[in-house]
Amino acid sequence: MFLQFKTTILVSYILSFKNGFNFSTLNGLIPNIFSWSLQGTVGFENQINKCLDLAMYLYNKIRKREGYQMVFDAEPEHTNVCFWYIPPSIREMPDCEERKEKLRKVAPKIKAQMMECGTTMVGYQPQGDKTNFFRMVISNPAVTISDIDFLIEEIERLGGDL
Repeated sequence: MFLQFKTTILVSYILSFKNGFNFSTLNGLIPNIFSWSLQGTVGFENQINKCLDLAMYLYNKIRKREGYQMVFDAEPEHTNVCFWYIPPSIREMPDCEERKEKLRKVAPKIKAQMMECGTTMVGYQPQGDKTNFFRMVISNPAVTISDIDFLIEEIERLGGDL
């Protein structure tokens, strides 16, 4: 009974706060309201901070690692980390159309192998003149540092012979 009252207040508040949250459907809004009402503001903040910390961990780890290149020079925005994995076969190639064409095929091939193996999954996409790159969005607070390390090693394992 109390949850119904609390939820009604939260729904009214969030729906009236037009600049803060952008949920296009109730399917996106309702789970977040329940999560927030169960965990409280501090618990929700802790979950978000953990995802942000994991995104920075991934960014810092691959930024310094051979075979990876960041898509954007700046630190990631929120929990999106965008990067290329550059297989050994094209690391020494000059920046030309042939290299871009080979690099364009890397992320789709690695993702297909990930799906086939069932080990992990990360999205990829092109943007403007930037060829296909991995776009890791960390949104699950259950993810750990060892999961991030596994992801990096799995990309290298699957893409090492491309």
